[in-house]
Amino acid sequence: MKILVTGGAGFIGSHISTYLFKKGFDIEIIDNLERTSPENLKRIEENNLRIHVLDLRKSNLRTLLEKYDVIIHAAAYVSVEESVYNPWIYIENNFYVTERLTRYLSNRQKIIYLSSAAVYGEPVNIPVKETDPVKPKSPYGLSKLLGEKSVIRNSVCNRYKYFIFRVFNVYGSGQNRAYAGVITVFLDRLRNNSPPIIYGDGSNTRDFIHVRDVTKAVYLALDKNFSGIYNLGSGRGITIKDLAEIMIKLSGRRDLTPIYGEARPGDIKLSIADITRIKEDLGFTPDIDLVEGLSELFREDQDSRP
Repeated sequence: MKILVTGGAGFIGSHISTYLFKKGFDIEIIDNLERTSPENLKRIEENNLRIHVLDLRKSNLRTLLEKYDVIIHAAAYVSVEESVYNPWIYIENNFYVTERLTRYLSNRQKIIYLSSAAVYGEPVNIPVKETDPVKPKSPYGLSKLLGEKSVIRNSVCNRYKYFIFRVFNVYGSGQNRAYAGVITVFLDRLRNNSPPIIYGDGSNTRDFIHVRDVTKAVYLALDKNFSGIYNLGSGRGITIKDLAEIMIKLSGRRDLTPIYGEARPGDIKLSIADITRIKEDLGFTPDIDLVEGLSELFREDQDSRP
């Protein structure tokens, strides 16, 4: 099986690429290296993965895609806040690229599209099910939802199989600091003996899933001969306030107290995944508990210091 990972030098993409390579798959990566990190590039180089430095917004996708059996589409801009202030680059990079890419897939191919829980906006129900309404609150969420629609619509014409994973809050090693999630931001501040900054009152609730669990779900989808949309989270929620307290405790800096700032535009109040469907259809269950994953991050951070 020959697999292409778009955005394969990014945070999630590089973990997927190296995991599948070690499983024995023939992996190639496309990335323009715009928002990768030294850690992710090192991961790719250490595994001797083939990387094509290309911009999907400008490339001849018809010729590019035809030799692959599976396309794992992980290339995307991922900052909700940035999307609010610069929405059109998100529409172009996340939606337009996905539309172009899926037009050229054939019935012998499969696409695994990494969407986002942001497509739900403020969920009607908690935990949120795949059948619940999608009402994105940010241009980022809209761009991922439009990408989903491209995947589904073009599958009707081209008859390829697809998996759409609505990924919740991913964490792990190698996140780009400039566009990182809250866990990486908290970790960086604690490293510098600074308290975490919480935007809003800290009651916002998130479902955090370790990047290795994301790679596991992608792997489980590879040999399936059907299509579907799946929440990809841990199925458990935690408030940002409680997250900050756990991370302060793990850092050993119990004298620090979180700082509270104004809520940010586009932020969602509650987000927890119902993962019943992915458990039943793919046999997926997350392996890594949040405290276990956070402890690992702190150990890795400590080991990387000079």
